[in-house]
Amino acid sequence: MNRFHGDKSVWPIIKSQIKSTKKSQQIFVAIAYVGVDAAEIMPLRRGDVLVCNASDAAVKQGSTSARALGTFLNRGVQIFNEPRLHGKVVTFPKRVFVGSANVSTRSRDVLYEAVLETTDPKTIGSSLKFVQRLAKKVSQINHDDVKRLLTLPIVKPPEPPPDLRLLVEIPKQVPLLKLLPVVWDYRSNAVEKEIKRTTKDVREDFFSGGENALVEGEEWKSDWWSVIKPEMWYIGVTKYGRLYKPKKVIKLSKVTKHNGIVWLAKPRQGKSSIKNQEILLKLGFVWDDDKPLVLKEEQTRAVLKLFRED
Repeated sequence: MNRFHGDKSVWPIIKSQIKSTKKSQQIFVAIAYVGVDAAEIMPLRRGDVLVCNASDAAVKQGSTSARALGTFLNRGVQIFNEPRLHGKVVTFPKRVFVGSANVSTRSRDVLYEAVLETTDPKTIGSSLKFVQRLAKKVSQINHDDVKRLLTLPIVKPPEPPPDLRLLVEIPKQVPLLKLLPVVWDYRSNAVEKEIKRTTKDVREDFFSGGENALVEGEEWKSDWWSVIKPEMWYIGVTKYGRLYKPKKVIKLSKVTKHNGIVWLAKPRQGKSSIKNQEILLKLGFVWDDDKPLVLKEEQTRAVLKLFRED
């Protein structure tokens, strides 16, 4: 049996599987980060094995909770510290879950995770060997280690203001930003009708920007669709050096043979545009060149700063 979990959180399913597993049978887990509520979300028992990133750095930044590690130890769970771990594997005797989910309330309640569940014996055996191999290579966590980790200060990076959070997150999602000329043509009747008809549905489907994003539809010629892709960000540039607020492409809707709708999300607040011919020259942007300019991440961050409100 192979089953993909992507439409809802997988943690209630894993939790139920843990509770139905016999206490005499070990569960082997390798998950990078363990949040403060991990022991409740993933109720491992005495004898189970957990490999995670329990490094000082992970604890200081709040990715792994020393308190949760202590709770697991009190239950008799064997914990091993591997700072280089990024995988997420939960191995049962007769099934395994492999995917993107760390053990946290954010993973369980907010994020859209992608996890594959399988009962394939070979895959179960391979995942079991993976966790066991990790546990053999690294140090085991004890109560003294947890006591020391509990004394470390948790220094999370400061949260940006809500209206700018979407801007700050762009380089993390897409390391490159493309500058594209804005098309100022009036919308065709067919596109205008389609935008009015589907705007509500697109807004409801879009979630990653939340209340801090404004969703809109723009008409684009189909020859640009080889460049524009969902999930990418871009800054529109006019001929005279005006740069418009970064936007995220969330959906493409073809309406006619030559025209379609590019659905975009942009921050509600912050500067809507800036005029800066000088920065365009430094970046090497040439209006007459039909090719988009791809920025490096460092350049992207510099451009984004221009849109922040002081």
